[in-house]
Amino acid sequence: MSAFQCPGIRVLGVCLLLFLASPMMAQDNPSTEPVALNIPESALKSGLLTAHVEQVSQAVRYWLVRLGDANSDSEILAARKGLMADYNRYDSMKYQYVFAEQVAKGIGDLLKQADSRKQINAGLVVSQIRQVPVQTALNTMLTHPNPALRLYAWQGYLRIRLLVLAQGKDYAETMYAALAKAASTEDSPLVLGEAFGMFFIDSDPPRSMTAQDFDQARKRLLAILAGIWPGLCDRVASGDAEMIACCRGGIAALRNAYDTLSADNATSATILPMVYAMTWSAAKKVTSVEPDSPAGSALEPLLQDCENALNYVTKARKSPMTAAMSIKDPIDRGLAVLSAVQAWRETLIAGGYGLDELPTAPSAKPSTSPAGT
Repeated sequence: MSAFQCPGIRVLGVCLLLFLASPMMAQDNPSTEPVALNIPESALKSGLLTAHVEQVSQAVRYWLVRLGDANSDSEILAARKGLMADYNRYDSMKYQYVFAEQVAKGIGDLLKQADSRKQINAGLVVSQIRQVPVQTALNTMLTHPNPALRLYAWQGYLRIRLLVLAQGKDYAETMYAALAKAASTEDSPLVLGEAFGMFFIDSDPPRSMTAQDFDQARKRLLAILAGIWPGLCDRVASGDAEMIACCRGGIAALRNAYDTLSADNATSATILPMVYAMTWSAAKKVTSVEPDSPAGSALEPLLQDCENALNYVTKARKSPMTAAMSIKDPIDRGLAVLSAVQAWRETLIAGGYGLDELPTAPSAKPSTSPAGT
């Protein structure tokens, strides 16, 4: 699971882990034997011939049929493990690429299964195959009604994104469009906690990409995050404790973007208003929530992360929010938090980033979101 999973919303994740990892009953003997793959070393190095591709196709079909026809947890688990064992049978990019092609061709019906156990295991298979051909299946999973499949889709894309980018513009544009669509409609904090991981790209570019093109890829991903940011801020301002905790991952993604993109005023002018908008939204709720409530407990670390990010980008070394959050009296603390927001607004406007339209700090009983967030 991603480091950005959100505390307090573990039910789905725990259930998945219990189902996928717990000991199960001994599997029933299948009525037919799995395909005995026998791909010669020469083909693994130079490329699979038609006969070898047919072997792989038969092996994949066998396990997918087993998974679809399974009548028990043990049979489902055995089919998934058998399929992944065959995928990992040869440490060959050419073999695994062909294997991924066959999985992508045949797994669509399993993702539509009424049995959620079969859906989940089929989605897990797709997410663990690190090859570009599963991109089409991941795109289907990104908007699936089952949040477990959506979560696995983000995990799967995280594993293959560099390979997708290496394929060129068409593959990359397909990825950007699918991620933007999915992110714009995602309402599960647990899934969004995984999605934030996609916006961290701190590795070197694929050999087929220039540093400039790779920088553009980072900017495209940042634009997707910026597109959903107003909705995240609204959820935080509404007092959604799970989303408040989850959005710490979004702030971390913005810090990473600042680190990996060109650290110029244009980058700062994109990131700083987003951090400020989240600060504004969190501060709005501080004035109307009990400090020890689930939302109140989640707001303090989020506001601290926001201030740390503002200092990181601006190099301001100021801590009005930290000081405000240390005040014990709820009313005095709320007023101090609002003053801290205003202090940061003045710092950002005076910083030369071209930020002249930042909203003023919310009132003690705000009722609207800041314009432009």
